[in-house]
Amino acid sequence: MSRSFVENYQSLNLDFWEVYYKVGLNFYHERKYTLAQIQFEKALTKEITTLPEIKAMEKYLKKIKRKLQ
Repeated sequence: MSRSFVENYQSLNLDFWEVYYKVGLNFYHERKYTLAQIQFEKALTKEITTLPEIKAMEKYLKKIKRKLQ
C-alpha cells in the first residue's frame, strides 16, 4: 500500500476511526508492525461506536507489542 494512497484514503474522512483501522490491518498483514501500531493508536483516539471494535484493536496492539519485542 503506497503512502500516497494511505494519505488520500484517510483524507476522505479524517475523523472516522475505520479508515485508520483498515490501513492498520493492511500494514499488520504486510508485517509492518510499527506502521500498523501507529494506525491502530490513531483509530483509538477517534469516536468508535461499538465495544467489539475497540477490543479488536486492543487485541491487535497486544499482538504487535509481542511481535516487536
